[in-house]
Amino acid sequence: MSKKRKKSAGSCKCQVWLKQHPKKAAIIAIAVLAVIVLAWLGCKVAFDPLRGKQDSWLILDVSANSKSPSYQHLADFTIPAGYARDDYSLYKDGVQQDFFIIAEDESAVVQDVYVTGAKGISAADYPAVVLSYGLHKEAGEPRTLTLNGQACSAVYLVSDESQWDGEGMAIAHMSFYFDTGSNACVSATLRSGTMDFSQVPDEAAMLAAAERLLAGLTIVK
Repeated sequence: MSKKRKKSAGSCKCQVWLKQHPKKAAIIAIAVLAVIVLAWLGCKVAFDPLRGKQDSWLILDVSANSKSPSYQHLADFTIPAGYARDDYSLYKDGVQQDFFIIAEDESAVVQDVYVTGAKGISAADYPAVVLSYGLHKEAGEPRTLTLNGQACSAVYLVSDESQWDGEGMAIAHMSFYFDTGSNACVSATLRSGTMDFSQVPDEAAMLAAAERLLAGLTIVK
């Protein structure tokens, strides 16, 4: 008998058996479907970067097209003592996570910290982009340093707040940018309170504060 005839005969026998045992056939069909679904779920879980998602995770959609998001766990961030997390977030999709924390002590050198992700830019390039906005009264030179054992780029600047808070008022900012190994970097910006320009904390003071406030920031690579 040819292979085609054998195959046809086997198919006929299978069809006859299925007709004679409809309940067993239904059970087999359900079992096969269950195996397929479980296999699909298993693959999805195995490759899901957000498996076990925690409140301490910094999460960003690193896709080029927001219609097909690709969420990445870029860093972990532990909120330092003396600061509380505010409910502000740049993201509204319920998946991406950033951190805006505010000092509980109004006399603290740094009054708020914002930690987020930025896609499509490297840590080395970020300071130049920030400075190009021209929204500062004074700025230091972009620098490369190691903060708590992690390499980053950094820039210090002072913004003029006279328009909103009175003549001579200003805020000191210092931002740190960490590469993540993907199409994104992690940005952490520290700001002083609003005060007279002559009294804003200098770069050394902001860097010293950053070493403590960003001690709980760990980049995931």
